[in-house]
Amino acid sequence: MANGTQSRIVGVGIVQIRMFDVVVRTVTGVRHVPVLKRNLLSLGPLDVKGYRYSFKGGVLNLSKGAMVVLNGEMSRGSYRLIGHVHAGGATGRTIQVTQAKDR
Repeated sequence: MANGTQSRIVGVGIVQIRMFDVVVRTVTGVRHVPVLKRNLLSLGPLDVKGYRYSFKGGVLNLSKGAMVVLNGEMSRGSYRLIGHVHAGGATGRTIQVTQAKDR
């Protein structure tokens, strides 16, 4: 994590996210880390799977091919997904997106 600490992953699964346009998107390979108070979405594994992302003017766009998959907005220094956990998550809170590498 950003502060140098490590946390144990207790499982890997899927999360369904109801997006701003009411479409439910499925994210696979999601790691369950019980000590985290927020849901985090790492962009590195998505990059490896062929997703593209851009940040401009406080807006995050994640796409695959011509289709925009996820959108986010800057809030207090982090991008927050415009949508909510639909199934597979512990809570219905907004997922926070963090950039794992410099672009």
